[in-house]
Amino acid sequence: MLNQKFIVEWMVEPKYNPGKVNLSIGGNEEKIKDLVKVICSLEGVNYNEQTRLRDFFNNFNGLETNTWYCWSFFEIKAFKKGTMHLKFQNKDVWYRLNKAYGEIKGFNLPEAYKR
Repeated sequence: MLNQKFIVEWMVEPKYNPGKVNLSIGGNEEKIKDLVKVICSLEGVNYNEQTRLRDFFNNFNGLETNTWYCWSFFEIKAFKKGTMHLKFQNKDVWYRLNKAYGEIKGFNLPEAYKR
């Protein structure tokens, strides 16, 4: 199961502006892009209409560290050490993603997560 809040390493690097970060070149951005594609498929949302993470960073000329931002299906917070925290904005999306993954792997969600 994917937790409601998770941490991805090697996502950002410090920017010349103090307190701001940019996406790392060659980092784990592709993994997040793939996750958003899967969620879009499950939710019936057109992926091509979603703001790309790199474009989101560019809109703000880099993100401030230790600040939550709403992007796509997540709330994101970046840190100077290179990690990014992601939280699902909607618990139903999180539930459906884990349910679909469980069905593919052949197991059911624990009772605590069933409706």
